Amino acid sequence: TPQPADTAVFTNDYSADTGYASITAQKDYTDLSGGNPLTYNMFSFRLTRVTPDAPMPANAAGDTAETANSQDGEVIFGNISYDVDDVGSYIYRVQEVLPAGADAENSYTLDGMQYDPAAYYAKVDVSVDNSSGSAKIVTNITWWTNEDCTQPADTNDDGRVAFTNVYDPEDAAATVGGTKTLTGRDMYDGEEFTFSLAAGNQATEDALASDAVILGGDKDADSMTASVTGGKNGNASSFSFDEITFSRTGRYVFTVKENIPDPLAGGMTYDRHTCTVTINVTNENGKLTASAPVYSGGAGAAFENRYASSGTYGGLTVSKTLYGRDMNA
Repeated sequence: TPQPADTAVFTNDYSADTGYASITAQKDYTDLSGGNPLTYNMFSFRLTRVTPDAPMPANAAGDTAETANSQDGEVIFGNISYDVDDVGSYIYRVQEVLPAGADAENSYTLDGMQYDPAAYYAKVDVSVDNSSGSAKIVTNITWWTNEDCTQPADTNDDGRVAFTNVYDPEDAAATVGGTKTLTGRDMYDGEEFTFSLAAGNQATEDALASDAVILGGDKDADSMTASVTGGKNGNASSFSFDEITFSRTGRYVFTVKENIPDPLAGGMTYDRHTCTVTINVTNENGKLTASAPVYSGGAGAAFENRYASSGTYGGLTVSKTLYGRDMNA
């Protein structure tokens, strides 16, 4: 919950001659890919003294000191010590270190990561407290959005300003397809065999519901259909579904089935098996990458129907399946 910047963060040392201040911030990070979590030292930050000759952390190099985030997003610069000669106010600028190539022209985004260009100013007021009967150096830190310290900055419950980063890599895409073979005759003019693709497990079903997976560009779709027409006797005819897009890493499983008509076509034996298709999506340098689909039946989703003509001779029903050519009338 944001608070006004004049909610102070105190770092006191109850020594008569020395006090300390620790300037800290927070990294707020969102990983939209699911595959690039916040890690230690993932982002760098720089503290720069604005007030000339302001005391600096022990690890400072001249007018600047740098640090990185912790595993849980804390940004902590080293303690700054002040003595009685340092009573007064000091201003420091704190910024995230942006990588080369992340600038205003690309909204500070590089390889899928949007960086935070904000600059915040920490004002450290150093005073002597004699209320307990002995002198103590006291430090008080307030946060501002401008160098003149007239515009308070929002802080979190811990009194820290937050730098916000969002990782949103390019989506991955994959296409699933298969073949249809009709044995016994050619497909008739206008005859169509259709197939359906849908989620094959709960994780993929949930991904469709959250739009982490989108079928054929339709965010509302939970299945897709493909079809085959015009096939020749015994020859495999290819079909493919529209593109599947992925915005999160993961292992996704789909099913492909032939749609069995009702009523059934006479003489037709339909292929009722279900083909399982697995696609793995990984994060690589600001882009999601989808693996080639892995089919439970081999190289693709292969479906085969058999047609057999039938007739009655002397009360006995017989059927005939012809391989290699169409039947003649």
